[in-house]
Amino acid sequence: MSRVRRILRLAALSIGGLLLAVIIAGVIVVQAAYSISFGMIIESGISFLGLGVQPPEASLGSLLHDGRVYLSVAPWLVFVPGIVLAITILSVNLVGDGLRRTIDPLIE
Repeated sequence: MSRVRRILRLAALSIGGLLLAVIIAGVIVVQAAYSISFGMIIESGISFLGLGVQPPEASLGSLLHDGRVYLSVAPWLVFVPGIVLAITILSVNLVGDGLRRTIDPLIE
């Protein structure tokens, strides 16, 4: 193989590898954001059931569990942790989507 062909082949592989790396980076960012959000939901659910973080520590799920007893008297004890959890999960998903749009030039 001549030297010019070898250089052209290496350049083509480099460009293809770069394109593949950009596509994979977008997928990894989306998967990481989804995994973080899913982990937050699972941890809150387990803590709500009483199987997660134990009483000296605080968790949004345990705050929801403790506040459900006082729902008729003080509904903010349930609404505030629920809203914080929802906003946090939404924020993580929006940051992941924004990073994907920034990293992946092929989107729109």
